[in-house]
Amino acid sequence: MPRKNFGSLRIGTRTHRVSSATCQFRDRSVDLDVTGPGFTLQLVAVPLGLGPTEVAGDLVGRIWQPDENEMARYSDVFLEGGLDVDDERWHIRSATVACRGAAPENMTMTFGLEFLAEPETGDKEEKVSGEVVFDVLPIVL
Repeated sequence: MPRKNFGSLRIGTRTHRVSSATCQFRDRSVDLDVTGPGFTLQLVAVPLGLGPTEVAGDLVGRIWQPDENEMARYSDVFLEGGLDVDDERWHIRSATVACRGAAPENMTMTFGLEFLAEPETGDKEEKVSGEVVFDVLPIVL
């Protein structure tokens, strides 16, 4: 049965319902894809430190909160994916990705997401936050 509630993301003062969320594990990282009416968020190869012998449940409690140097080092996480709101590209200035739970029996994981992001038009920096339940896709080797 398809999931009806993936969670929501608050972008500035607006709350957006998440209609689809998937995560896919790669070598030592995870891709996160979130969509909903009016927005898409893709994070490619988030370095959560998943080792070759670990399983998804081992990520629970891990947090990736890159400092300025890590934001530059892992810029592909945001550049290959990114945040689009109402057909406008937003630049992610800071990020926190926290694995809050795993339900292997349902093939789901829960992540807390928090960013400071700014629309390309440079209006003003906005907080983006939420807790999202992701369907886990097969591992990419």
